[in-house]
Formats: sequence, C-alpha cells, structure tokens
Amino acid sequence: MKKSSKKSIISYFLVSPYLLHLILFISFPVIFSVVLTFHKWNILSEMQYVGFDNYIRLFQDRLFWKALVNTMTFLIIHIPLQLVIALLLAYFLDQKILFKGFFRATFFLPVVISGVVVTMVWQQLYMVDSGLINKLLDGEWPSDATAWESVPKKAIREAARRLLDEHDSTLAELGAKTTVGVINF
Repeated sequence: MKKSSKKSIISYFLVSPYLLHLILFISFPVIFSVVLTFHKWNILSEMQYVGFDNYIRLFQDRLFWKALVNTMTFLIIHIPLQLVIALLLAYFLDQKILFKGFFRATFFLPVVISGVVVTMVWQQLYMVDSGLINKLLDGEWPSDATAWESVPKKAIREAARRLLDEHDSTLAELGAKTTVGVINF
C-alpha cells in the first residue's frame, strides 16, 4: 500500500466522527424539519401532506407578524448596542486607569461563570416575596410585589433581562467582545 493512500485512509478515519455527527445531529434534523413544514403530523398519526397550507396559515396569523416585529426590533437595538458598548468598554479598559486588571476581570467574569450560577442570582433578584428588586420597590410602591414573568407590559423587559442569565448571553458576549476589543487595541 502506498504511503499517500495510507494517509488518506487515516485522514478519513479521523474525520469520520465529525462527519457522522454532522449528518446525524445537524443535517438530518434540518432536512427533516423542512419536510415537516409541508405536512400535518402529530407523531401519533400518519403524516399527511398539506403543501404550502402551513405557510399560508402562518403568514395569515397576526401573532406571527407581531412576534416577528418584536424579534426584529429587539435585534436591531440589541446587536448594535452590544457592539458599541463592548468597543467603548474595551477602549476605556485599554487606557491607563486604576485597578485596570480588576475591571478587565470583572467584565470577563460572566464569560467563565457557569450559566447556572448566573441564573440562580437573577432568580433570587426577581423572586416575588423576597427578591431584592421587589424589596427595593416595596419602599416606593408598598403593594407592588410583582411576578415579573406574568405582567404583559413587563414581559419585553423580562425577556431582555433573561438574555443576561443564559450561558451564551448578552453579558457573557459583552465580556468576550470587550476582551477581544482590549486585545486589538
């Protein structure tokens, strides 16, 4: 056996786990999801082809359009704001300031802290009876202990806040982008 063909076999062998993962866990689910959009199926019954009826029903649904507008509005505000804040923080953290290392570590900390810990902290802050935020509001508005997730007017703020407690969250991304910015300055 030639040396180049032996290298080729070894190369395919080494790449095969990734390719298997790609096919089984990425390509197949994506393709199957697209196929499902053209069918009516509830897993228990047989698949029934409906063509573009699901899309027609989707585009006629007012709730879909409202959700799309909310998502786009949030992204149009969120992404540029996050980048601008990260670049400004990186610029200031690159200057000669007191406790520079402390501030750099503080901004990078959410990147390395477990998402579970961050989630638990936010849950404690927003608890209805004993959360710090409701305790602070208690002095201002005595009867305003709020279950933050259940009030429609506060729901968008709650959704934005929840981005802070996800592992790949705004706060973690801000810290990572700030760190990359500091390295590039």
